Amino acid sequence: MILERLWQETGCQKVIGRLLQGRKFEFPVERALFLTVLHRLFTSGSDRAAEKWKETLHIEGIDRLQLHHLYRAMAWLGEPLPEDQQAGATPFSPRCTKDLVEEGLFAHRRDLFGVALPPTVQQIEAPRPCQSSLPPNYRAWCHAQIACA
Repeated sequence: MILERLWQETGCQKVIGRLLQGRKFEFPVERALFLTVLHRLFTSGSDRAAEKWKETLHIEGIDRLQLHHLYRAMAWLGEPLPEDQQAGATPFSPRCTKDLVEEGLFAHRRDLFGVALPPTVQQIEAPRPCQSSLPPNYRAWCHAQIACA
């Protein structure tokens, strides 16, 4: 299946599998998340609808999933991280497992054309627009806008 391969190529399966190491779930959490993602992409709706929808699919590892497995997989994504991993949390919500998934996916795909860049190249700033192409009073105008905000 194309979507299964995309799931693997983007690193979703690997990142989730790595985060699940040491956890002792009694069902395939990664498969439950895959099913939930597919359902939300194609038909949308609740986890209850996804559990019924799965009966129409032929995907390895989802045949024994039940509704409470989908709920538990989503709850795992929302589990708050320990206090020592809360740096960068917003004031409205703690950092959760889903943040580790996002960061893992970013790390998996951050290389350029399949070649990992050395740290010195990664730290180079993006090019700035040519200063001569800006109107002469542009910088003063920007500072005035910021001061008024």
